[in-house]
Amino acid sequence: MLKIRPRVIIFIGEPGNDYTAIESAYATLLSHFSSYCRKKLADKSSQRLNIHSGNKNTLLFIHRWMLSGERNSDVKGTLKLDGLRVPDFTNLYHHCVFLKCEALKEKTAKDTPVFSSDHICSNVLQS
Repeated sequence: MLKIRPRVIIFIGEPGNDYTAIESAYATLLSHFSSYCRKKLADKSSQRLNIHSGNKNTLLFIHRWMLSGERNSDVKGTLKLDGLRVPDFTNLYHHCVFLKCEALKEKTAKDTPVFSSDHICSNVLQS
């Protein structure tokens, strides 16, 4: 029931200096999981959602999580929550705070891997 019209386009950046992150997102789905989206999309005629600072890949991850019913996406090749690195968890958590996406924020905080010397070393080498 959440995957019904209307659909919106999600933009990242300031108006006039933004780019498309997601072209056709269900407004009801976004509003169900995010109180930020609910507030911004309260005007049913709005077909645009601006997120002033964000990361396209993180927003795609959150959108797929919503579409999958609060689970990892079944789409082949997509990242799973348990496959994220610590910096990715941090980025995801901050997006959830901004979007007021409480369920994923709590899951992200709970599932963040424990820092290990191997993990820290691999992240340093990737920088």
